[in-house]
Amino acid sequence: MSAYESISSVLVERFKVDGAAVTPQTTLEELEFDSLFIVEFLLVLEEQLKVSIPDTEVTPSHTVEAVAAMAEEQLTEQTGAS
Repeated sequence: MSAYESISSVLVERFKVDGAAVTPQTTLEELEFDSLFIVEFLLVLEEQLKVSIPDTEVTPSHTVEAVAAMAEEQLTEQTGAS
């Protein structure tokens, strides 16, 4: 499962976001995520995907695809370090 697919799944299953609303170009703001919600979202991603994305690097204007790219980068680094 790709980082994007995992993040989409988290959004739908954990945060009860309508699956039809989640596309790569959807911004966190369009999903009605404010800064506190983003922190919670990133904590869940850390738990689920074993990645650590600082909340200072993600804003409501980031797209789901951009967050997935950040996660994918970390996952690739982890795989390369193994």
